Amino acid sequence: MAVHAGADAMDTLPIGAELEVEGPAGAFTWQAAPSPAALFVGAGTGIAPLRALIEEELARGSQTRLLLLAGHRAPEDVLFAEDFARLASTCSRFHFIPTLTGADSAWVGRRGRVQAQLLEAVSSLSPLDAYVCGRLEMVSEVVQLLVAHGVPDERIRSEGF
Repeated sequence: MAVHAGADAMDTLPIGAELEVEGPAGAFTWQAAPSPAALFVGAGTGIAPLRALIEEELARGSQTRLLLLAGHRAPEDVLFAEDFARLASTCSRFHFIPTLTGADSAWVGRRGRVQAQLLEAVSSLSPLDAYVCGRLEMVSEVVQLLVAHGVPDERIRSEGF
């Protein structure tokens, strides 16, 4: 059986279901003339495209400062956590801030939604380019908040699903 559905369907697919996947499309790419800093905001599987952008920029060897705000429910849900932690420890221009909405008392990191971290991030990095990826509702809200915090619309790239 072929399934034609959005990201929400992934949690309920039966074992053996077939998926039809479309290739990448759109303009979720690195800015042609980058700012001195880049803010990456993602939640859930929206982290994967951000990872590709971060790795591409780190391979360039520029001086662009990079900050990833990653939203997840619990510590075990943080995608690429070890990779990002290793990058942050070995590359001084990359910072990784996982933010959890459902962590237990053992979690010592940031809590809540990534939206709550935006003002601090924008203030510390400005001027910046922003790359936002994840569920449509989160992406829309983050883009609105970035613009409200002074990030020009043309410096924001987003991809929602």
